[in-house]
This record gives sequence, C-alpha cells and structure tokens, in this order.
Amino acid sequence: MDFDKTYVRAQCVRFFLCAIFLCGCASFSFFDCPYEITSLDIIHTPEAEDDVLVVHFLFENLMNRPVEACTVSFILYDDEGNTLALGSEAIVESVRESVGSNEACLIRVVVPSSRFDTTATHFRIDYFYLRDIHYADGSIWRDPYGRFCLGDESGD
Repeated sequence: MDFDKTYVRAQCVRFFLCAIFLCGCASFSFFDCPYEITSLDIIHTPEAEDDVLVVHFLFENLMNRPVEACTVSFILYDDEGNTLALGSEAIVESVRESVGSNEACLIRVVVPSSRFDTTATHFRIDYFYLRDIHYADGSIWRDPYGRFCLGDESGD
C-alpha cells in the first residue's frame, strides 16, 4: 500500500496547528466570567398598588474595574412550564448599579406588570444571566448567548 507522505505530513501539521490554536484560545480572558451570582430570589406582590415582580440577586464583580450598569436577561415561567413574559420569551432589563472592583452588591430588578402575565401565582426563573456589563472605564463585556447562565430558580 503506497501512502502519499506529503498528504499525511500536511494533515499532521494541520492537526498540530489546530490543537495549538484551540488550546491557546481557551486561555484568553474572553472565556472567563467576570462576575458571580450567589443568590437569586423572586418576589411578587399582587396585592400592591403597582403590581410588579422583583428579582433580587447578589452580584459579585470579579474584575479590577468598577461596574456602572448591566443588562439582565431571564425566562419567566409558571410551574407548568408556560412562559409568562409578554411580547417575547425572555425578559431583558437594564440596571444602573455601581459596584466597586472586586466587591459584591445586592441588585434589585423591577419588572413592571406590563411585561409578564400577572394571573400566575407561582413564578420560576430559568436561563438567568447578564447580557452585558458596562464598566466605569467605558469598556463593555458582552455575553449575548448566555454562556454563563444560571438554571431553574423558583419564587413566590
């Protein structure tokens, strides 16, 4: 059986270069999450005059830069798995909150009743993540696809 040594050599070089590229890319900070969320709570007060859903979460800024704002994204649904968001599947809210470098802060996201089905009595959150983080130095970190999302959380 006669092998084409040039072809085999080219395939080995291609494999070697791909392996180096993939290993090198994995070490970039692009793949590191700049925050940690250690607590997530949902509060709904239908008896209040302004029927709102409040989502609290403890945000820890893991970067050496202060945060000025962020955009939160999550899917809101009931116990039966029905989506409760009105207009689209995900609820996306911008939050202006200053968090110092390497500090933690309890952040409160208020979702007005016009954004969700208020007839539900029990709420669940899934696919909770920060779409972007705006830093005081003007830089922006983005996660448009939710690579660092949290899973199913429930609330009253």
